[in-house]
Amino acid sequence: MDFHASSIVGAIRDASKLLPSSPAFHVWYEHFNIGTTPAMYMRHDAETLANRLMLSHGQFR
Repeated sequence: MDFHASSIVGAIRDASKLLPSSPAFHVWYEHFNIGTTPAMYMRHDAETLANRLMLSHGQFR
């Protein structure tokens, strides 16, 4: 799935809502991912996931 959102936090939350029956997603930002992430975490803790993704992405630029 490829779509646009106003923020990484919003994209993480929106992805989990678009396919509510999916138990987990691979969360990517550009060339980096944080692995398979349970949809429950994406809905309830998108801020932490976005921070983790951005910190990791910044280390491998």
